[in-house]
Amino acid sequence: MDDDFSLSGKTVLVTGATSGIGRALAQALAQEGARVFATGRSRERLDQVLAELHGTGHGGETADLTDPDQITNLVNAAPELNGIVLNSGVIAKLRPFQMEDAAHMQEVMNVNFFGPVNLLNQLVKKKKVASGCSIVFNTSMASLIGTPATSAYAASKGALAVVAKSIANDLGRKKIRSNSVCFGYVQTEALMGSNVSSELFEAVPLGVPKPEEVVGPILYLLSDASRWVTRTTLIVDGGVTLKQSRTL
Repeated sequence: MDDDFSLSGKTVLVTGATSGIGRALAQALAQEGARVFATGRSRERLDQVLAELHGTGHGGETADLTDPDQITNLVNAAPELNGIVLNSGVIAKLRPFQMEDAAHMQEVMNVNFFGPVNLLNQLVKKKKVASGCSIVFNTSMASLIGTPATSAYAASKGALAVVAKSIANDLGRKKIRSNSVCFGYVQTEALMGSNVSSELFEAVPLGVPKPEEVVGPILYLLSDASRWVTRTTLIVDGGVTLKQSRTL
């Protein structure tokens, strides 16, 4: 049974691997014996991540997932994959809906939804997704509760959670699983450098974790221990989206 949690010998693609959760995940995967195929937009930062990974056999390719040609190059460079973590994305500007505009909404959807979904589509078509592969999408609590002034971001992450379920249906006969992990606040560079008020963090019952503290659920979904888990969303938010009684 313990071997079911092992990632040794698995080859896992991690997008957005040059910072935040993606970087922490790449490091954790390497420590657990997986071969990491990492991608990000910066060659310099990608090389830094690859250089610090434990073990051998790792690789990577730079790519902007909003560029079809760069997606093609990434897919051609990718090995056969036992795991895929679609983690890359952008934290949208905080804008009340009445101040939103089409250009901003399209930009957010291109980065957070169309980019990773188009990548996955091409990986499947090029037969780079092995039987038994586990696909994990990084989504957000914004898609569950509609956090204020995040309509574009919430919509993009909500779309990912839904498409993950459809993909699980379409690829299930090949023993390919598809799930999403719904994160709350995490101390990433992107979040801490944004205009999100630190007062919001006080509403998180368990506090706000560092990236390396939230990769465990992803490792579980990539492992054979979760071989019967598909079409689900695993909420990892420190309890912030739970309804709490005012009498507590």
